[in-house]
Order: sequence, then structure tokens, then C-alpha cells
Amino acid sequence: MLRRFPGLAAVGFIIILAWPSFAVGQQSEPLRRLRNHIHQDMTTCIAFFRLVSRCLAKNPQYAKAAATYARATDDLLYKSILLGKQIGISDDDAKLRLGAATDEMAQLINKDCGNISSLLGRHLDKCTAVASDPLNPLKNAEPKP
Repeated sequence: MLRRFPGLAAVGFIIILAWPSFAVGQQSEPLRRLRNHIHQDMTTCIAFFRLVSRCLAKNPQYAKAAATYARATDDLLYKSILLGKQIGISDDDAKLRLGAATDEMAQLINKDCGNISSLLGRHLDKCTAVASDPLNPLKNAEPKP
């Protein structure tokens, strides 16, 4: 259902981020760590989607799939920026995280798109889940007073 209404998913994401109990100064240490972990997962998946999109874009027959990955990258990047600001991650630290994740994946495939299956096997399922509902772990965690 959320695929049909991406704006609704974004509104829900923003509401969860803006909810007072999730504010930076009012969160418990376990909640802060969970939100930081979610941001790290989002960053890893942004790097994954970006790299797969670039590799697929090199072959015209995969143009539609490359565009899908590019949209997932943009959507997740937007959400990670919002979450990063909510939890106090600086822009520089967020860029470093993304750079490290991208470098790690590029090394995994030896900077050769012919080896992209290594990334797909390792990250596709998790990143698909993160892209469809990045805050799922947060929704399932009970905030501690």
C-alpha cells in the first residue's frame, strides 16, 4: 500500500521523527543507540543502492532497474538526513559514514561491476527492508522512561 502512496510513507516517517518522546534531549541511551544503528543501516543501504544503480546504468537493458535503485537511493538519503539531524549527527560525520560504506562495497567487488552479485547477495534483502520501512526497529522498540 505504501508503494502507491509514497507521500504517506514520508509523512509517517516525519511524524515518528518529530514525536516528542523521540527528541534528542528526551531519549534514553538504548533508544539513542537504536536510532544511531538505524542511521548506520540507512547509510549502508544508500551506498548499496547508489553503487548498484551506477553499475546497472552502464547497460541500457537495465535502465529501468537502475532508475528504481536511484529512486530508492534518493528516498533513503532524504530520510537519513532527517534522522541524522534528529539524533545530532553532523553533516561531515554523515558524509564520512557514507564514504566508508561506499569504499567498503567498492572493495568487495574490486571496483568491477561484473562482481555486483557479491553485493546483491550480501545486502539486497536487508536494504529492501530498510528502504520500505527504515524505522521498523524503532517502532518495535519500547521507549524507556
